[in-house]
Amino acid sequence: MLCRAHPRFPFTIIRPPVVSGPADPTLRAYYFIQRLLDGGEVLLPRGDYHFRQVYSEDLAGAFLAVLGNVRCLGKAYNVASREIVSLRQHVESIAAGLGAAPRIVEIPHPLFEGRGFLSDFPSYHGPRPLFPCIVPDIARAEAELDFRPTPYGEWMALTAGWFAQAYRGPASAGYPRRQEEIRLAREYREQEAKFLSRF
Repeated sequence: MLCRAHPRFPFTIIRPPVVSGPADPTLRAYYFIQRLLDGGEVLLPRGDYHFRQVYSEDLAGAFLAVLGNVRCLGKAYNVASREIVSLRQHVESIAAGLGAAPRIVEIPHPLFEGRGFLSDFPSYHGPRPLFPCIVPDIARAEAELDFRPTPYGEWMALTAGWFAQAYRGPASAGYPRRQEEIRLAREYREQEAKFLSRF
């Protein structure tokens, strides 16, 4: 609105996807970190969820790169990690940062939602708490801002380590129902194994 009202107003747009890193107040990553730390199964909805995130430090660097840079005026830049990860890979990356062995159990999405776990699942975009396929193109930022994002595994390990060692806040969303998650994961895995043993 401001730019329309004042066509000569100088602006640059920075478009990040989900921002994450140590001390993230949304506790998105902590949802998985807390479950990995307790050693129980991590229950995930099965689906084709692929996405990019951005490390908070990299985002800050992008903002600094456009300050006073006249080449950036009137342009928009997507900033994100280079890596495109699935939901499962995301959890595995967090586990690697913690030095934990993830016990991931993926169940059909309708079952996950039907048991009431979807409402507490981390929201990474949009009105529904799911991981849709969000893959912004960062080529312009790389070319014009010299944007060089920190490797995903590196900053995810920093994030996981911070929450494991320094976080002292409330539990993650849905954690009071943790035993229900574990019970469903084990029941589903057992039933799936029985079904597959028939073939």
